[in-house]
Amino acid sequence: MGAAFITPGEIIENSSNLTPGKGTIEHEGKIIAMVQGNVIIDSKSNTVSVKNDDEMPTPKVGDYLIGVVDRLGEKAATIKIIQIEGDGRSILPEHQYADIYVAGIVDRFLPAPVDAMRRRDLVRVKVTETNPVLKVNTRDDENCGVLSALCPQCGEDLYAKPEGDKNVHCPQCDYSGYRVLSNGFGQGYNLEKNGAAAYNRLKQRWSKEFDEIFKAGIPARSVLLRADHRFDGRKITRPNFEGSGGNNQRKERPKGTKLFVGGLARSIDTEKLKEIFSKHGDVIDAIVMTDKETGNSRGFGFVTYSGKASAEVAIKELHKFDLNGRKITVNNADDKSSSKREKKPSGKKIFVGGLDWNVNEKQLEKLFSKYCKVIEVSIPLNRDTGKSRGFGFVTASEDSADKAIKALDGFELNGRKIGVRESENKSKQKNNKNQRSTRELQARREEGIED
Repeated sequence: MGAAFITPGEIIENSSNLTPGKGTIEHEGKIIAMVQGNVIIDSKSNTVSVKNDDEMPTPKVGDYLIGVVDRLGEKAATIKIIQIEGDGRSILPEHQYADIYVAGIVDRFLPAPVDAMRRRDLVRVKVTETNPVLKVNTRDDENCGVLSALCPQCGEDLYAKPEGDKNVHCPQCDYSGYRVLSNGFGQGYNLEKNGAAAYNRLKQRWSKEFDEIFKAGIPARSVLLRADHRFDGRKITRPNFEGSGGNNQRKERPKGTKLFVGGLARSIDTEKLKEIFSKHGDVIDAIVMTDKETGNSRGFGFVTYSGKASAEVAIKELHKFDLNGRKITVNNADDKSSSKREKKPSGKKIFVGGLDWNVNEKQLEKLFSKYCKVIEVSIPLNRDTGKSRGFGFVTASEDSADKAIKALDGFELNGRKIGVRESENKSKQKNNKNQRSTRELQARREEGIED
């Protein structure tokens, strides 16, 4: 069965009864053409495809591709493919990007792709894999590498000249650097036998100047990537990140009394933390620790006061203070003595489940106070929303806890029946490594196995 001529992007048919074939994809329940041509529907297999006499070129292992460096990561770069060399036709979107890993760039030690190529560099690469993603490299082939590059400081075309490890230079400003050069660098598609690839210094050690750049760490060199968007000629300075962990560490600790602040909600950042603690004295330093990968708060931080008296006032006023729905912990970060550590309340800990989201600690304390001597009440809150997680804990005196458990298990609170039981002692569970889980014990009983 045949159909009329169709162009890319046109909806061919709903996918409820048909399967997409060659030259088509399925998207949101519809089959869409990826290429232009005639629609062919195979009634036997219920497959729809687009037949194009002038088929789209498909990269194969060993093919040479021309592309532009699009993104640079720590271990790999992404190349946006322009065309298969020698074939001027456009390629399919699924072959538009290829990955090149740092080990496949040049035959010498290379910490990261940014040390041998930059965004917008025109490159010639060789296909090494096509599935599941397109992978390429420039290693071990002098015809592969950078064909053309712009100065990251002023935007002028760079020229090739060997000067130690530096093999590219700007004719307008003082920039010079290193690229993995192709024999066709500066020659367009023409390749020379003894061209610029000879300047790559394969298998050789880097100079002290480049060792210092590498020593600064990848975060420092990432500044140069952001600078690629700048063409005003300003000189780029490289910050030294050696021995640091980004924004979470300092080279020199400020003098004063340092406090640890735990239990912070994710919405509390460094500025907010400093603002809250500044109400109780002169804060000379504050920081909320963040995850180095995601940048999200890790739920704790540090505050340093210029004087000890202010720090003690802050501990007194802010320890167990309710901040954005969470009770924070504040203590002296330098006090390691066990006598100063906060002691857990003595008594029996009771777990209370099935709580209505609107039940607060005061309500829970009021309820349990009718049946036992309450020592402490806590309802854990969701870190992101600050709302109740639907359960809580009540610490009661040993002689009255069982009475409360018996009286309140199944009690209806705010329209919901709550579950009340003695909280499991995790430390005992950890000490007893051979203790069987409840599920395992039940399974053994069902099988008639006695312990």
